[in-house]
Amino acid sequence: MKKLYKKRNTDFELLKKIMGKIQLSKIRAMFLVLGVLVSSIITFVRPQIVSTLTDNGLVKKNWGIVIWWCIILIICAAIEYGNGLAQIKICVEINNQFVSEMYQRALNKIIKAPYVYSQNRTSAELLSTINNDISRVALLLDRSSLLMIQFLFQIIGGTIGLVLLNWRIAFLLLIIIIIKQFLVNWLANNKTKLTEIYINEQQKFGTWFGDQINGILEIKLWNLYFRKNQEFFECYKNIPEINEKLEMCDGFENILETATGVIIEILIYLVCGYLVCTDNMSIGNLLAFISYAMYVSNPLAVFSNIPYMWAQIKPSAKRFMELLDWPEEELKNNIQIDLLQSDLELKNVNFKYDESHTILKDVNLKIPEGSRIAIVGDNGSGKTTIMNLLLGIILPDRGTISMGNKTIWEIGLNEWRNQFAVVGQKGYLFQGTIKDNIDLGSEKTDEEIIKMVKQLDINLNIGHHDKGYSYLVQDNGINLSGGEKQKTIFLRAFMKKSKIIILDEMFSNCDEESRRKIRNIVFDSGLKKTVILISHYKEDIADVDVVYELKDGVLIKNKVEDYHER
Repeated sequence: MKKLYKKRNTDFELLKKIMGKIQLSKIRAMFLVLGVLVSSIITFVRPQIVSTLTDNGLVKKNWGIVIWWCIILIICAAIEYGNGLAQIKICVEINNQFVSEMYQRALNKIIKAPYVYSQNRTSAELLSTINNDISRVALLLDRSSLLMIQFLFQIIGGTIGLVLLNWRIAFLLLIIIIIKQFLVNWLANNKTKLTEIYINEQQKFGTWFGDQINGILEIKLWNLYFRKNQEFFECYKNIPEINEKLEMCDGFENILETATGVIIEILIYLVCGYLVCTDNMSIGNLLAFISYAMYVSNPLAVFSNIPYMWAQIKPSAKRFMELLDWPEEELKNNIQIDLLQSDLELKNVNFKYDESHTILKDVNLKIPEGSRIAIVGDNGSGKTTIMNLLLGIILPDRGTISMGNKTIWEIGLNEWRNQFAVVGQKGYLFQGTIKDNIDLGSEKTDEEIIKMVKQLDINLNIGHHDKGYSYLVQDNGINLSGGEKQKTIFLRAFMKKSKIIILDEMFSNCDEESRRKIRNIVFDSGLKKTVILISHYKEDIADVDVVYELKDGVLIKNKVEDYHER
């Protein structure tokens, strides 16, 4: 019992957190409440109108009364349909606003959270998960949720109508409906448990399937077709069985619903028919009694499906709320860094990704303003880790990172990162024009960019694109050559007004002439920037002031000539 209470309490807290994200104006709330009341009143009144029309019009063959009450029925229908359309419009507006805000919250959280949180999954997987989660959570705000409230009033109104017409028969019907509802709830609980298992199995299968797509090349090279087919049947085998059980639950529920409706209908015709035949009930009241019975019986089936619906929504809601609970980086600017000296310093910095994988051990590094240094080391030695520490992308487990005797925390991450421009081997290009990707801040004209390119003497080979700098970049530069992409990222870095530029293996996709020109630019004495160069090529770091070599997590300072003599 305690476990069940705890589960329901947890579900309530989760639902409360979701509802807390909804911004509902007072006007919309007022119209929703008014619409529910109007719908409830019409639902209660319509059977009474039909009863009067039947007894006073049809039975007594009074055509005038039939016309009069038919006009009233038409008016009620017009009000109901108009009210329904208004409610749909409001619900769609609320739903759209909620979905828009959830996407905005997700984006803000992802870009403000520590980098490692978004890098645990691929961008396609993360986007697919967010799309799925938001669409499922939004089900809580579609029109069916409003109908739940209307159904509740409908059940109350129907029960009152039954009691007013004949409380004894009403009591008998309610007992039958309660028994049916108990059985439906039992089926719904089973269906809820099966749904949770089904969702977990689907998620595991989806992860496996995505892994195979990402590894297509290895599957082909290693001829793993037979093995992957075996894995498929192993991963997928439980899903059809669970799906069959779910369908059977739906089938039993439909049969139970239909059978109960038939029993109630027969009971009404037998008992109320007897009363009609003995002149203790009018035909109009019989029709009203049937309508009220359906008002009570049918909506209860919808309420029994709430646990099932929640079972489908809950995993997505929980996962999405966990995303919104990600921590955020401290981005505020605390100090005007332009007034500071730009000497960079790492003091006693330690970093590890996990307990068994220490990357950096008591690293000390001082980079004077305007100097050119190189960081070298084997793959996996920690070069990129040092770069990410310098950029504030990751933070040290121990030690301090400072600029001009002010720590990264004292300066603030926004202002700190403004001082860096990065040219990485895996730089990203956004969808947009080449100009948009060179000038991310949209501050320069085409002419200013062309002038800068000419000054730097960087041949972007833009001439073969018919639209020049307006040429549209697709999917991280898939329609550009590796050299064009790399030079675009290089020009972007020089467009940024930063004091420090980091070149991380940037020459890997450049031809020899481009490498020579870029080396001339970064080692030009007229360039008033600090240059940090990470490279495997000795010729690329020939003109640096100092070479730092990473070995076993320790940073060793070398004279340039000593390093090149090895």
